[in-house]
This record gives sequence, C-alpha cells and structure tokens, in this order.
Amino acid sequence: MDDKLLAGRIEEEVAPPPNDDSQSIQPQKTYEQQEAEDELANKLSYKEILFNQHPVMSSLPHNCCKDSDIDTDDDEQVHVPNKSKWFSMCVEKWGVEDDDSLIRKVRAAETVFEIFTAGFRNVDGDSCCGALIRDSCNRPIVGISKVIPDGKSVSQFCLELEGVALGVNLAKKYEAFPFYLYCPSQKVCDFVEGYESEQNACYCSGARKVVKTPCEACAKRSTIPKGHGDYDKASEIVRDIFSDYEGHKGFNVIYGGIRGGSGTNEAACSLAKRGKSEELKLKEIGAAEDLWDTIYEEVFDQYVK
Repeated sequence: MDDKLLAGRIEEEVAPPPNDDSQSIQPQKTYEQQEAEDELANKLSYKEILFNQHPVMSSLPHNCCKDSDIDTDDDEQVHVPNKSKWFSMCVEKWGVEDDDSLIRKVRAAETVFEIFTAGFRNVDGDSCCGALIRDSCNRPIVGISKVIPDGKSVSQFCLELEGVALGVNLAKKYEAFPFYLYCPSQKVCDFVEGYESEQNACYCSGARKVVKTPCEACAKRSTIPKGHGDYDKASEIVRDIFSDYEGHKGFNVIYGGIRGGSGTNEAACSLAKRGKSEELKLKEIGAAEDLWDTIYEEVFDQYVK
C-alpha cells in the first residue's frame, strides 16, 4: 500500500540519458566512501527540496539577524530566514485576503499541495479538529478549525476522521489539487483507504464485483471501521470526504506529520487547540503568534538548533 495520499496524478518528466558512448573507467570506491557520499547527497537533496524557491541564500539579506538566521554544519552553511522574513516571503506568494483571489492563485500554482489534519479533545471533553494546507515548499496557505458539537463525535477515531473531512473539504473549496494528506491516526488512514477501495464493491454473487451502486448490505460493510462501535457516525463522515469524488480520483492517506512517521502534526493540532470554528488565511495565521511559531519550527527547527 502506498503510504501517500494523492488526489490527482503527478506526471514527472524523466531526462534522457546523455548521448555519449565513450565512458571512462573510474576507480572503484570503498563501501565507506560510497556510504559517506550517499549520506551527503541525501542531506543536500532534502535541503534543496525544503528550501526550494525561497529560503536558501548565498548571503544573508540585510534585514536578517545573523544570530537567529544562520546554521552551520561540517559540510556547508545554510542561511535560514527569521520568522518575520519568512512570513514576508510567504505573504508574497499567498498573502491574499478574499476567497476568489486565493482560488485563482491556487489554480495557477504548479505545485503539489500538502494537507495536515489533527483532532484534539481538552480536559473538559470539548472536541475540536484542525487542518492546514501548505504548498510544496512548506509555506502555509490557509488553515481551518472546527468545534465538534457535544455528542456528535463519539470517539477519538471519529474526531481524527472529522479532521480529515475538514481538510479535504478545504481543498475542495480552494481547488487545491493534487494534494497529499497527512493524518496522525493509522487506523483512520487505513479506514479511508479501505473505504475508497470498497465503496463500489458488491459481494452478493459470492465474488467481489465492482458496481456503480452496491446493495445496502455491501455498502454498509465497506464503511465499518473494524474494532469500533461508532461505524454509523464514521460512515457519515467518510461519505462527506468522498462526496464529489468523481472529480478528484486518487485518494490514499499518509500516516504521520511533516517530519514523516512521527504520528504528530503540531500546526494542525495548534489550530484545533484554539477551540474555535474559524478559517484563517495566511495573514491571520501570521497574526496568531503561537501558531506561527509552531509552523516556523516545524519547517526550520532542525536548522536553527
């Protein structure tokens, strides 16, 4: 099973091999030399992806503070913008205030979006969920949080599923396709993927058949999350996720957050912890100091320690 949740398809152009028949014989590298080169290549490749389009600079901007913006390791020097500088860079790309302008920017963007979701229940039992859309350079675009009415979300499973629905519906609103979606619950990821693969399956003939509209019994079976008694509520939520599904084929789910495999998603969780039903565009996200600090640290923390 592919770990990644992709709505739409990504086409990559592969460069042809060089047209040169003459190849010189190179001395064979030791295992240690090759391992060291591979490690460096992986590090540089990740940094190139992380800082693509804005953060890597040959010299620090005049308005950046050296103490807070620079990180040095044994191999190279990487210049990281401080929080205010990075916010300005993000605003330059995504800093619009009305829905129509943001939709136009999203449509014109040649990027794969990333959606991070989380559910949160406080000590008083109040339930909220949050979702954040980023571009492929980790720049935040728009976030949303939702308070779940008392009694509606009956389990942490359904709460995390509500977060996925919140993120998918936000992507639909702003036409943020294609995208990867990251969820901190492995069970929810498995359930969503299972629903997609089984939503048109019918077993009445004794064999699995893909039909346009499965019978009621088979449709219900495909929506039951194993090990949970709240399958009716889960079915309702997942149907919302896949509404208007024909226009957005290709759903899969990633387990984890921006650091991959951690099972956490701090920025989306911070949105949920706000305890409000609200949508925040980039400038509003930046105005929420604690939220912006969390987003910045998720992206740059490993370079400024």
